[in-house]
Amino acid sequence: MAARLATTPCAKPANWQLRTTGKAGHSGGIFNDQMGSGAVYEISRIINEFQLTLREPNMTFHVGMLLGGANPKADPSGSGTTAQLTFENGYPPMAPTPGNKRFLQLFNESSRAAGILEAGEIHPMLRGAGAHAPGESVDVERIRRQAKRAALLIRRLAQ
Repeated sequence: MAARLATTPCAKPANWQLRTTGKAGHSGGIFNDQMGSGAVYEISRIINEFQLTLREPNMTFHVGMLLGGANPKADPSGSGTTAQLTFENGYPPMAPTPGNKRFLQLFNESSRAAGILEAGEIHPMLRGAGAHAPGESVDVERIRRQAKRAALLIRRLAQ
């Protein structure tokens, strides 16, 4: 088994932000016709709807931070809730294609040429190992070998 693992399909990184507003008031009035559901319940409803309707193979979805509660600047004359969803696109996702399998093959050829262990393939939904979590780290000593591998890979891709 290979010591390193790579995914040939890759998620599309995109930042997104969901803002909701609601009428400020005491929690005893929540869900009534005058006050409405409140902003926190509305954002929870929308995120739950994402989970129910946006599932598809190889898709990942992460709520990084959720903040809510009373805002002293809230407009007390407002009614109901509002929501605004904005996206900041990253690079395009990579579907699991024969071309991406070929890319992994070229990557491994470059790894061998650079004296680095090859990477086995793993499904993107099975990744982990502290990525984007407490304990995530970078091995600075490997950067020189990684740069050599990247140069060899770019050369192979250009041929």
